[in-house]
Amino acid sequence: MAEEGPGSSRPTAPAVLAEAGSSPGGNVGRHGPPARGTQATPHAEPSPTAAATAAVPHAAPARRASVSVPARGASAGTGQPTAAPRTRAGSVATLGRTDQGSVAPPPASRPRGRSSVASAEILQAAAAAGSIQEEPATGELAPSATAGRKWPELGGLAEKGGSAAAPGTPAARDASPACALPYAAERERQEAVFRGFAAEFEAVDRTLGEDEALRRVRQEFHRLRRVAVRSQEHGRVLYDDYAKLYGEWFNNVAHNKAAARAAVQDAQTIASLKEQIVAASERVRKCNADEDGILEQTRQVRYDITQLENVLKQGVGLSVSQERTMSELRANHAMTTRELEQELEMISHLRAALNDIVEKIRSTDMEKRDIERHIFEVKETHVRKKAEIDAELRTKERLEYDMRELRVVVGQKTSEVRAVQDQVNRANDDIGILEAQINSHRNSLERILNDQENLHVVMMKLQVDCDHQIAQTSQLYDENVKLASELLAREKELAEQKSEGKRINKIREGVMQKMAGFDQHKQEAESERQALRNRM
Repeated sequence: MAEEGPGSSRPTAPAVLAEAGSSPGGNVGRHGPPARGTQATPHAEPSPTAAATAAVPHAAPARRASVSVPARGASAGTGQPTAAPRTRAGSVATLGRTDQGSVAPPPASRPRGRSSVASAEILQAAAAAGSIQEEPATGELAPSATAGRKWPELGGLAEKGGSAAAPGTPAARDASPACALPYAAERERQEAVFRGFAAEFEAVDRTLGEDEALRRVRQEFHRLRRVAVRSQEHGRVLYDDYAKLYGEWFNNVAHNKAAARAAVQDAQTIASLKEQIVAASERVRKCNADEDGILEQTRQVRYDITQLENVLKQGVGLSVSQERTMSELRANHAMTTRELEQELEMISHLRAALNDIVEKIRSTDMEKRDIERHIFEVKETHVRKKAEIDAELRTKERLEYDMRELRVVVGQKTSEVRAVQDQVNRANDDIGILEAQINSHRNSLERILNDQENLHVVMMKLQVDCDHQIAQTSQLYDENVKLASELLAREKELAEQKSEGKRINKIREGVMQKMAGFDQHKQEAESERQALRNRM
Protein backbone atom coordinates (compact mmCIF):
# COMPACT_ATOMS: atom_id res chain seq x y z
CA MET A 1 0.00 0.00 0.00
CA ALA A 2 1.39 3.42 -0.97
CA GLU A 3 1.84 5.76 1.97
CA GLU A 4 2.80 9.40 2.27
CA GLY A 5 5.96 10.16 4.14
CA PRO A 6 6.77 13.13 6.33
CA GLY A 7 8.11 15.09 3.37
CA SER A 8 4.88 15.01 1.34
CA SER A 9 3.87 18.18 -0.59
CA ARG A 10 0.24 18.01 0.51
CA PRO A 11 -1.14 21.53 1.43
CA THR A 12 -1.77 22.03 5.09
CA ALA A 13 -4.29 24.22 6.93
CA PRO A 14 -1.74 26.86 8.09
CA ALA A 15 -0.61 27.36 4.49
CA VAL A 16 -4.19 27.89 3.35
CA LEU A 17 -4.77 30.43 6.13
CA ALA A 18 -1.59 32.28 5.18
CA GLU A 19 -2.79 32.50 1.57
CA ALA A 20 -6.18 33.78 2.74
CA GLY A 21 -4.46 36.49 4.79
CA SER A 22 -2.75 37.82 1.67
CA SER A 23 -6.01 38.06 -0.29
CA PRO A 24 -7.74 41.44 -0.90
CA GLY A 25 -9.94 40.79 2.10
CA GLY A 26 -7.06 40.80 4.60
CA ASN A 27 -7.64 38.66 7.69
CA VAL A 28 -11.38 38.49 7.28
CA GLY A 29 -11.26 34.73 6.74
CA ARG A 30 -13.39 32.33 4.90
CA HIS A 31 -16.87 33.57 5.65
CA GLY A 32 -16.18 37.22 6.42
CA PRO A 33 -18.02 39.89 4.40
CA PRO A 34 -16.13 42.85 2.87
CA ALA A 35 -14.36 45.09 5.33
CA ARG A 36 -16.30 48.09 6.56
CA GLY A 37 -13.59 50.49 5.56
CA THR A 38 -13.90 49.52 1.92
CA GLN A 39 -17.51 50.62 1.63
CA ALA A 40 -18.38 54.20 0.69
CA THR A 41 -21.33 55.85 2.41
CA PRO A 42 -24.15 56.08 -0.18
CA HIS A 43 -25.53 59.28 1.35
CA ALA A 44 -22.49 61.52 0.99
CA GLU A 45 -23.21 65.25 0.73
CA PRO A 46 -23.09 66.44 -2.91
CA SER A 47 -20.52 68.98 -4.02
CA PRO A 48 -21.86 72.56 -4.12
CA THR A 49 -20.34 73.09 -7.55
CA ALA A 50 -21.94 70.03 -9.13
CA ALA A 51 -24.05 71.00 -12.14
CA ALA A 52 -27.76 70.15 -11.85
CA THR A 53 -27.97 69.15 -15.49
CA ALA A 54 -24.73 67.14 -15.64
CA ALA A 55 -24.42 64.06 -17.83
CA VAL A 56 -26.60 61.50 -16.09
CA PRO A 57 -25.09 57.97 -16.20
CA HIS A 58 -28.57 56.50 -16.51
CA ALA A 59 -29.20 57.63 -20.08
CA ALA A 60 -28.86 54.06 -21.36
CA PRO A 61 -31.63 51.52 -20.70
CA ALA A 62 -31.56 50.26 -17.15
CA ARG A 63 -29.39 47.18 -16.64
CA ARG A 64 -28.47 45.46 -13.40
CA ALA A 65 -25.11 43.86 -12.66
CA SER A 66 -25.03 40.37 -11.19
CA VAL A 67 -22.07 38.32 -9.95
CA SER A 68 -21.52 34.80 -11.24
CA VAL A 69 -20.29 32.54 -8.43
CA PRO A 70 -17.90 29.75 -9.41
CA ALA A 71 -19.22 26.26 -8.79
CA ARG A 72 -17.52 23.94 -6.31
CA GLY A 73 -14.39 22.62 -7.95
CA ALA A 74 -14.33 25.29 -10.71
CA SER A 75 -11.13 27.02 -11.73
CA ALA A 76 -10.02 30.30 -10.19
CA GLY A 77 -10.67 32.29 -13.35
CA THR A 78 -14.42 31.64 -13.49
CA GLY A 79 -15.48 33.87 -10.63
CA GLN A 80 -15.23 37.27 -12.28
CA PRO A 81 -18.30 39.55 -12.07
CA THR A 82 -20.34 39.55 -15.22
CA ALA A 83 -23.16 41.87 -16.31
CA ALA A 84 -26.43 40.06 -16.82
CA PRO A 85 -28.75 41.81 -19.31
CA ARG A 86 -31.63 41.92 -16.91
CA THR A 87 -34.02 44.83 -17.21
CA ARG A 88 -36.60 46.10 -14.80
CA ALA A 89 -40.05 46.99 -16.01
CA GLY A 90 -41.18 49.97 -14.00
CA SER A 91 -43.06 53.22 -14.34
CA VAL A 92 -40.56 54.70 -16.78
CA ALA A 93 -43.09 54.96 -19.59
CA THR A 94 -45.50 56.90 -17.39
CA LEU A 95 -42.85 59.46 -16.54
CA GLY A 96 -42.26 60.51 -20.14
CA ARG A 97 -39.07 58.56 -20.77
CA THR A 98 -38.38 57.19 -24.23
CA ASP A 99 -36.45 54.05 -25.07
CA GLN A 100 -33.29 56.02 -25.75
CA GLY A 101 -33.45 57.88 -22.42
CA SER A 102 -34.34 61.23 -24.01
CA VAL A 103 -37.02 63.62 -22.81
CA ALA A 104 -40.24 63.52 -24.77
CA PRO A 105 -41.40 66.95 -25.96
CA PRO A 106 -44.47 68.51 -24.36
CA PRO A 107 -47.84 68.00 -26.00
CA ALA A 108 -48.66 70.40 -28.77
CA SER A 109 -50.89 73.32 -27.90
CA ARG A 110 -54.55 72.95 -28.68
CA PRO A 111 -55.76 74.62 -31.89
CA ARG A 112 -57.50 77.90 -31.35
CA GLY A 113 -59.94 79.86 -33.44
CA ARG A 114 -58.85 82.64 -35.74
CA SER A 115 -60.78 85.18 -33.68
CA SER A 116 -58.85 84.28 -30.50
CA VAL A 117 -55.37 84.54 -32.03
CA ALA A 118 -55.95 87.34 -34.56
CA SER A 119 -54.59 90.04 -32.22
CA ALA A 120 -53.01 87.96 -29.42
CA GLU A 121 -49.64 89.71 -29.33
CA ILE A 122 -50.61 93.29 -30.16
CA LEU A 123 -53.45 93.56 -27.66
CA GLN A 124 -51.26 92.40 -24.80
CA ALA A 125 -50.10 96.02 -24.87
CA ALA A 126 -53.57 97.13 -23.85
CA ALA A 127 -53.15 95.22 -20.56
CA ALA A 128 -50.40 97.52 -19.30
CA ALA A 129 -50.76 100.77 -21.23
CA GLY A 130 -52.75 102.22 -18.32
CA SER A 131 -49.52 102.52 -16.29
CA ILE A 132 -48.31 105.25 -18.74
CA GLN A 133 -49.57 108.73 -17.99
CA GLU A 134 -51.37 110.27 -20.93
CA GLU A 135 -50.26 113.64 -22.15
CA PRO A 136 -52.69 116.50 -21.58
CA ALA A 137 -54.67 117.60 -24.60
CA THR A 138 -55.26 121.19 -23.51
CA GLY A 139 -52.74 122.75 -25.87
CA GLU A 140 -53.44 123.74 -29.43
CA LEU A 141 -51.48 122.37 -32.35
CA ALA A 142 -50.67 124.66 -35.24
CA PRO A 143 -51.34 123.29 -38.70
CA SER A 144 -47.75 123.87 -39.71
CA ALA A 145 -46.54 121.78 -36.72
CA THR A 146 -48.82 118.81 -37.29
CA ALA A 147 -49.51 118.71 -41.01
CA GLY A 148 -46.17 117.20 -41.94
CA ARG A 149 -45.63 115.26 -38.69
CA LYS A 150 -44.39 111.65 -39.05
CA TRP A 151 -45.55 108.76 -36.86
CA PRO A 152 -43.01 105.94 -37.22
CA GLU A 153 -43.95 104.19 -33.97
CA LEU A 154 -46.71 102.00 -35.29
CA GLY A 155 -44.81 100.83 -38.34
CA GLY A 156 -41.20 101.07 -37.16
CA LEU A 157 -41.17 99.24 -33.83
CA ALA A 158 -40.60 95.95 -35.61
CA GLU A 159 -37.07 97.14 -36.39
CA LYS A 160 -36.46 97.98 -32.70
CA GLY A 161 -36.62 94.36 -31.55
CA GLY A 162 -40.34 94.18 -30.84
CA SER A 163 -40.82 90.79 -32.49
CA ALA A 164 -38.52 89.03 -30.00
CA ALA A 165 -40.56 85.86 -29.85
CA ALA A 166 -40.84 85.28 -33.60
CA PRO A 167 -39.28 82.06 -34.89
CA GLY A 168 -35.58 82.35 -35.59
CA THR A 169 -34.97 85.48 -33.48
CA PRO A 170 -32.31 85.44 -30.70
CA ALA A 171 -34.84 86.10 -27.95
CA ALA A 172 -36.97 83.16 -29.03
CA ARG A 173 -33.92 80.88 -29.11
CA ASP A 174 -32.83 82.06 -25.63
CA ALA A 175 -36.28 81.67 -24.16
CA SER A 176 -37.01 78.21 -25.53
CA PRO A 177 -34.22 76.52 -27.49
CA ALA A 178 -36.04 73.19 -27.80
CA CYS A 179 -39.65 74.21 -28.43
CA ALA A 180 -41.60 76.22 -31.01
CA LEU A 181 -43.31 79.29 -29.55
CA PRO A 182 -47.04 79.49 -30.40
CA TYR A 183 -48.65 82.54 -32.04
CA ALA A 184 -45.44 83.59 -33.88
CA ALA A 185 -47.12 83.73 -37.31
CA GLU A 186 -50.11 85.54 -35.85
CA ARG A 187 -47.78 88.10 -34.30
CA GLU A 188 -46.20 88.83 -37.69
CA ARG A 189 -49.64 89.32 -39.17
CA GLN A 190 -50.57 91.78 -36.43
CA GLU A 191 -47.34 93.69 -37.04
CA ALA A 192 -48.37 94.04 -40.68
CA VAL A 193 -51.80 95.28 -39.53
CA PHE A 194 -50.16 97.93 -37.34
CA ARG A 195 -48.01 99.08 -40.22
CA GLY A 196 -51.20 99.53 -42.25
CA PHE A 197 -52.68 101.52 -39.36
CA ALA A 198 -49.59 103.74 -39.36
CA ALA A 199 -50.06 104.55 -43.05
CA GLU A 200 -53.75 105.36 -42.48
CA PHE A 201 -52.86 107.57 -39.51
CA GLU A 202 -50.41 109.51 -41.68
CA ALA A 203 -53.04 110.06 -44.38
CA VAL A 204 -55.69 111.19 -41.87
CA ASP A 205 -53.18 113.48 -40.13
CA ARG A 206 -52.34 115.20 -43.40
CA THR A 207 -56.07 115.63 -44.13
CA LEU A 208 -56.79 117.14 -40.69
CA GLY A 209 -53.78 119.46 -40.86
CA GLU A 210 -55.22 121.33 -43.84
CA ASP A 211 -58.25 122.69 -41.93
CA GLU A 212 -57.93 125.04 -38.94
CA ALA A 213 -61.54 124.41 -37.85
CA LEU A 214 -60.73 120.76 -36.95
CA ARG A 215 -57.99 121.68 -34.49
CA ARG A 216 -59.71 120.11 -31.45
CA VAL A 217 -60.55 116.95 -33.40
CA ARG A 218 -56.93 116.72 -34.48
CA GLN A 219 -55.79 116.93 -30.82
CA GLU A 220 -58.04 114.06 -29.77
CA PHE A 221 -56.94 112.09 -32.83
CA HIS A 222 -53.27 112.50 -31.88
CA ARG A 223 -54.06 111.47 -28.32
CA LEU A 224 -55.74 108.31 -29.59
CA ARG A 225 -52.70 107.57 -31.78
CA ARG A 226 -50.36 107.87 -28.79
CA VAL A 227 -52.49 105.41 -26.84
CA ALA A 228 -52.40 102.96 -29.76
CA VAL A 229 -48.61 103.25 -30.03
CA ARG A 230 -48.20 102.62 -26.31
CA SER A 231 -50.55 99.65 -26.56
CA GLN A 232 -48.45 98.18 -29.35
CA GLU A 233 -45.19 98.66 -27.42
CA HIS A 234 -46.61 97.16 -24.25
CA GLY A 235 -48.08 94.26 -26.21
CA ARG A 236 -44.62 93.45 -27.49
CA VAL A 237 -43.22 93.58 -23.97
CA LEU A 238 -45.93 91.22 -22.76
CA TYR A 239 -45.29 88.84 -25.64
CA ASP A 240 -41.57 88.78 -24.82
CA ASP A 241 -42.42 87.95 -21.19
CA TYR A 242 -44.74 85.23 -22.41
CA ALA A 243 -41.96 83.77 -24.58
CA LYS A 244 -39.59 83.69 -21.60
CA LEU A 245 -42.19 82.06 -19.35
CA TYR A 246 -42.98 79.49 -22.03
CA GLY A 247 -39.30 78.60 -22.36
CA GLU A 248 -38.92 78.34 -18.58
CA TRP A 249 -41.97 76.09 -18.40
CA PHE A 250 -40.56 73.84 -21.12
CA ASN A 251 -37.19 73.61 -19.34
CA ASN A 252 -38.98 72.88 -16.05
CA VAL A 253 -40.84 69.98 -17.66
CA ALA A 254 -37.56 68.62 -19.03
CA HIS A 255 -35.90 68.85 -15.60
CA ASN A 256 -38.86 67.12 -13.96
CA LYS A 257 -38.66 64.26 -16.43
CA ALA A 258 -34.90 64.00 -15.90
CA ALA A 259 -35.51 63.83 -12.13
CA ALA A 260 -38.12 61.12 -12.68
CA ARG A 261 -35.66 59.10 -14.77
CA ALA A 262 -32.98 59.51 -12.10
CA ALA A 263 -35.46 58.36 -9.42
CA VAL A 264 -36.33 55.26 -11.45
CA GLN A 265 -32.64 54.46 -11.91
CA ASP A 266 -32.11 54.91 -8.14
CA ALA A 267 -34.91 52.46 -7.43
CA GLN A 268 -33.40 49.95 -9.84
CA THR A 269 -29.95 50.32 -8.26
CA ILE A 270 -31.38 49.84 -4.76
CA ALA A 271 -33.30 46.74 -5.85
CA SER A 272 -30.14 45.33 -7.44
CA LEU A 273 -28.21 45.98 -4.24
CA LYS A 274 -30.90 44.20 -2.22
CA GLU A 275 -30.61 41.16 -4.44
CA GLN A 276 -26.82 41.22 -4.06
CA ILE A 277 -27.17 41.37 -0.25
CA VAL A 278 -29.63 38.46 -0.25
CA ALA A 279 -27.26 36.44 -2.45
CA ALA A 280 -24.33 37.25 -0.14
CA SER A 281 -26.37 36.16 2.89
CA GLU A 282 -27.22 32.90 1.15
CA ARG A 283 -23.55 32.29 0.40
CA VAL A 284 -22.61 33.01 4.02
CA ARG A 285 -25.18 30.48 5.22
CA LYS A 286 -23.86 27.96 2.73
CA CYS A 287 -20.29 28.56 3.90
CA ASN A 288 -21.39 28.07 7.50
CA ALA A 289 -22.95 24.74 6.58
CA ASP A 290 -19.75 23.70 4.80
CA GLU A 291 -17.73 24.68 7.83
CA ASP A 292 -19.96 22.56 10.08
CA GLY A 293 -19.27 19.61 7.81
CA ILE A 294 -15.53 20.29 7.93
CA LEU A 295 -15.64 20.48 11.73
CA GLU A 296 -17.43 17.16 11.85
CA GLN A 297 -14.79 15.64 9.59
CA THR A 298 -12.08 17.14 11.81
CA ARG A 299 -13.60 15.55 14.89
CA GLN A 300 -13.72 12.22 13.08
CA VAL A 301 -10.07 12.60 12.04
CA ARG A 302 -9.13 13.45 15.63
CA TYR A 303 -10.90 10.37 16.88
CA ASP A 304 -9.20 8.19 14.25
CA ILE A 305 -5.78 9.63 15.16
CA THR A 306 -6.42 8.92 18.82
CA GLN A 307 -7.32 5.36 18.00
CA LEU A 308 -4.20 5.00 15.88
CA GLU A 309 -2.02 6.37 18.66
CA ASN A 310 -3.49 3.86 21.07
CA VAL A 311 -2.84 1.07 18.61
CA LEU A 312 0.75 2.23 18.07
CA LYS A 313 1.34 2.42 21.81
CA GLN A 314 0.21 -1.19 22.10
CA GLY A 315 2.76 -2.10 19.41
CA VAL A 316 0.26 -3.38 16.88
CA GLY A 317 0.52 -2.41 13.17
CA LEU A 318 -2.30 -0.96 11.06
CA SER A 319 -4.67 -3.27 9.30
CA VAL A 320 -5.63 -3.00 5.64
CA SER A 321 -8.93 -1.26 6.50
CA GLN A 322 -7.12 1.24 8.69
CA GLU A 323 -4.64 2.00 5.92
CA ARG A 324 -7.55 2.55 3.53
CA THR A 325 -9.21 4.84 6.08
CA MET A 326 -6.00 6.88 6.38
CA SER A 327 -5.82 7.30 2.60
CA GLU A 328 -9.44 8.43 2.45
CA LEU A 329 -8.81 10.92 5.26
CA ARG A 330 -5.85 12.37 3.38
CA ALA A 331 -7.91 12.68 0.17
CA ASN A 332 -10.76 14.37 2.08
CA HIS A 333 -8.28 16.76 3.67
CA ALA A 334 -6.82 17.74 0.26
CA MET A 335 -10.30 18.26 -1.22
CA THR A 336 -11.34 20.38 1.78
CA THR A 337 -8.22 22.53 1.31
CA ARG A 338 -9.07 23.14 -2.37
CA GLU A 339 -12.64 24.07 -1.47
CA LEU A 340 -11.34 26.53 1.11
CA GLU A 341 -9.18 28.24 -1.53
CA GLN A 342 -12.15 28.51 -3.90
CA GLU A 343 -14.35 30.00 -1.18
CA LEU A 344 -11.70 32.62 -0.35
CA GLU A 345 -11.41 33.63 -4.00
CA MET A 346 -15.19 33.87 -4.31
CA ILE A 347 -15.36 36.15 -1.24
CA SER A 348 -12.77 38.51 -2.76
CA HIS A 349 -14.81 38.77 -5.98
CA LEU A 350 -18.01 39.45 -4.03
CA ARG A 351 -16.26 42.19 -2.04
CA ALA A 352 -15.12 43.95 -5.25
CA ALA A 353 -18.63 43.77 -6.76
CA LEU A 354 -20.20 45.16 -3.56
CA ASN A 355 -17.78 48.12 -3.55
CA ASP A 356 -18.73 48.95 -7.15
CA ILE A 357 -22.44 48.89 -6.29
CA VAL A 358 -21.96 51.20 -3.28
CA GLU A 359 -20.00 53.69 -5.43
CA LYS A 360 -22.80 53.74 -8.01
CA ILE A 361 -25.38 54.44 -5.29
CA ARG A 362 -23.35 57.36 -3.94
CA SER A 363 -22.92 59.01 -7.36
CA THR A 364 -26.63 58.54 -8.13
CA ASP A 365 -27.64 60.15 -4.84
CA MET A 366 -25.42 63.19 -5.54
CA GLU A 367 -26.95 63.68 -8.99
CA LYS A 368 -30.47 63.37 -7.58
CA ARG A 369 -29.83 66.10 -4.99
CA ASP A 370 -28.43 68.44 -7.65
CA ILE A 371 -31.53 67.96 -9.79
CA GLU A 372 -33.86 68.59 -6.83
CA ARG A 373 -32.03 71.83 -5.99
CA HIS A 374 -32.33 73.02 -9.59
CA ILE A 375 -36.07 72.22 -9.64
CA PHE A 376 -36.54 74.31 -6.48
CA GLU A 377 -34.78 77.28 -8.13
CA VAL A 378 -36.95 76.97 -11.24
CA LYS A 379 -40.07 76.92 -9.07
CA GLU A 380 -39.07 80.16 -7.33
CA THR A 381 -38.45 81.82 -10.69
CA HIS A 382 -41.87 80.71 -11.89
CA VAL A 383 -43.58 82.21 -8.83
CA ARG A 384 -41.79 85.52 -9.40
CA LYS A 385 -42.84 85.61 -13.06
CA LYS A 386 -46.43 84.87 -12.08
CA ALA A 387 -46.43 87.90 -9.76
CA GLU A 388 -45.20 90.06 -12.64
CA ILE A 389 -48.01 88.79 -14.86
CA ASP A 390 -50.56 89.68 -12.15
CA ALA A 391 -49.18 93.22 -12.10
CA GLU A 392 -49.56 93.39 -15.89
CA LEU A 393 -53.19 92.29 -15.57
CA ARG A 394 -53.86 95.12 -13.13
CA THR A 395 -52.42 97.60 -15.59
CA LYS A 396 -54.72 96.12 -18.24
CA GLU A 397 -57.74 97.00 -16.09
CA ARG A 398 -56.52 100.58 -15.80
CA LEU A 399 -56.11 100.70 -19.57
CA GLU A 400 -59.70 99.54 -20.05
CA TYR A 401 -60.89 102.37 -17.82
CA ASP A 402 -58.92 104.89 -19.90
CA MET A 403 -60.34 103.43 -23.09
CA ARG A 404 -63.89 103.90 -21.83
CA GLU A 405 -63.11 107.54 -21.12
CA LEU A 406 -61.66 107.91 -24.59
CA ARG A 407 -64.82 106.46 -26.11
CA VAL A 408 -66.92 109.03 -24.28
CA VAL A 409 -64.64 111.83 -25.43
CA VAL A 410 -64.71 110.57 -29.02
CA GLY A 411 -68.53 110.53 -28.91
CA GLN A 412 -68.61 114.11 -27.68
CA LYS A 413 -66.21 115.27 -30.34
CA THR A 414 -68.23 113.48 -33.00
CA SER A 415 -71.39 115.35 -31.97
CA GLU A 416 -69.48 118.64 -32.10
CA VAL A 417 -68.28 117.84 -35.60
CA ARG A 418 -71.87 117.09 -36.69
CA ALA A 419 -73.03 120.45 -35.23
CA VAL A 420 -70.65 122.39 -37.46
CA GLN A 421 -71.25 120.33 -40.61
CA ASP A 422 -73.24 123.22 -42.21
CA GLN A 423 -70.24 125.54 -41.73
CA VAL A 424 -67.52 123.07 -42.78
CA ASN A 425 -68.89 121.28 -45.84
CA ARG A 426 -65.54 120.14 -46.98
CA ALA A 427 -64.87 118.41 -43.63
CA ASN A 428 -68.01 116.22 -43.74
CA ASP A 429 -66.39 113.44 -45.74
CA ASP A 430 -63.24 113.58 -43.62
CA ILE A 431 -65.24 113.35 -40.39
CA GLY A 432 -67.12 110.32 -41.70
CA ILE A 433 -63.85 108.61 -42.56
CA LEU A 434 -62.52 109.48 -39.10
CA GLU A 435 -65.55 107.96 -37.39
CA ALA A 436 -65.20 104.77 -39.42
CA GLN A 437 -61.53 104.53 -38.44
CA ILE A 438 -62.34 105.09 -34.77
CA ASN A 439 -64.93 102.30 -34.90
CA SER A 440 -62.49 99.93 -36.57
CA HIS A 441 -59.88 100.78 -33.95
CA ARG A 442 -62.40 100.16 -31.20
CA ASN A 443 -63.25 96.76 -32.65
CA SER A 444 -59.57 95.93 -32.96
CA LEU A 445 -59.01 96.83 -29.32
CA GLU A 446 -61.95 94.67 -28.27
CA ARG A 447 -60.52 91.72 -30.20
CA ILE A 448 -57.18 92.35 -28.57
CA LEU A 449 -58.79 92.23 -25.12
CA ASN A 450 -60.46 88.91 -25.97
CA ASP A 451 -57.17 87.48 -27.17
CA GLN A 452 -55.52 88.68 -23.97
CA GLU A 453 -58.07 86.73 -21.93
CA ASN A 454 -57.39 83.60 -24.02
CA LEU A 455 -53.67 84.01 -23.44
CA HIS A 456 -54.30 84.24 -19.69
CA VAL A 457 -56.23 80.93 -19.86
CA VAL A 458 -53.24 79.34 -21.61
CA MET A 459 -50.90 80.60 -18.90
CA MET A 460 -53.15 79.17 -16.18
CA LYS A 461 -53.09 75.80 -17.93
CA LEU A 462 -49.29 75.90 -18.05
CA GLN A 463 -49.23 76.68 -14.32
CA VAL A 464 -51.47 73.66 -13.57
CA ASP A 465 -49.21 71.40 -15.64
CA CYS A 466 -46.15 72.68 -13.78
CA ASP A 467 -47.79 72.00 -10.38
CA HIS A 468 -48.66 68.47 -11.52
CA GLN A 469 -45.06 67.80 -12.53
CA ILE A 470 -43.81 69.11 -9.17
CA ALA A 471 -46.23 66.80 -7.31
CA GLN A 472 -44.96 63.79 -9.27
CA THR A 473 -41.37 64.72 -8.44
CA SER A 474 -42.20 65.01 -4.72
CA GLN A 475 -43.86 61.57 -4.75
CA LEU A 476 -40.80 60.01 -6.38
CA TYR A 477 -38.56 61.64 -3.80
CA ASP A 478 -40.63 60.14 -0.94
CA GLU A 479 -40.31 56.69 -2.50
CA ASN A 480 -36.54 57.11 -2.74
CA VAL A 481 -36.35 58.04 0.97
CA LYS A 482 -38.34 54.92 1.89
CA LEU A 483 -36.06 52.70 -0.18
CA ALA A 484 -32.99 54.31 1.39
CA SER A 485 -34.28 53.45 4.89
CA GLU A 486 -34.75 49.82 3.83
CA LEU A 487 -31.20 49.80 2.48
CA LEU A 488 -29.85 51.01 5.84
CA ALA A 489 -31.68 48.17 7.60
CA ARG A 490 -30.07 45.69 5.20
CA GLU A 491 -26.66 47.17 5.91
CA LYS A 492 -27.18 46.69 9.65
CA GLU A 493 -28.05 43.03 9.08
CA LEU A 494 -24.91 42.65 6.97
CA ALA A 495 -22.81 44.17 9.77
CA GLU A 496 -24.25 41.64 12.23
CA GLN A 497 -23.40 38.82 9.86
CA LYS A 498 -19.89 40.23 9.55
CA SER A 499 -19.37 40.12 13.35
CA GLU A 500 -20.65 36.54 13.39
CA GLY A 501 -18.17 35.65 10.63
CA LYS A 502 -15.30 37.10 12.67
CA ARG A 503 -16.27 34.96 15.63
CA ILE A 504 -16.32 31.88 13.42
CA ASN A 505 -12.90 32.83 12.03
CA LYS A 506 -11.45 32.84 15.53
CA ILE A 507 -12.89 29.38 16.20
CA ARG A 508 -11.51 28.14 12.89
CA GLU A 509 -8.03 29.45 13.70
CA GLY A 510 -8.05 27.47 16.94
CA VAL A 511 -9.15 24.37 15.07
CA MET A 512 -6.40 24.86 12.48
CA GLN A 513 -3.77 25.17 15.21
CA LYS A 514 -4.97 21.91 16.72
CA MET A 515 -4.89 20.29 13.29
CA ALA A 516 -1.28 21.43 12.89
CA GLY A 517 -0.49 19.70 16.19
CA PHE A 518 -2.29 16.61 15.00
CA ASP A 519 -0.23 16.59 11.81
CA GLN A 520 2.96 16.78 13.85
CA HIS A 521 1.83 13.93 16.10
CA LYS A 522 0.88 11.92 13.06
CA GLN A 523 4.30 12.42 11.51
CA GLU A 524 5.94 11.31 14.76
CA ALA A 525 3.65 8.26 14.86
CA GLU A 526 4.55 7.41 11.28
CA SER A 527 8.27 7.72 12.04
CA GLU A 528 7.85 5.47 15.08
CA ARG A 529 5.85 2.99 13.03
CA GLN A 530 8.58 2.97 10.38
CA ALA A 531 11.18 2.37 13.08
CA LEU A 532 9.12 -0.52 14.48
CA ARG A 533 8.83 -2.04 11.04
CA ASN A 534 12.56 -1.73 10.51
CA ARG A 535 13.19 -3.49 13.83
CA MET A 536 10.65 -6.15 12.95
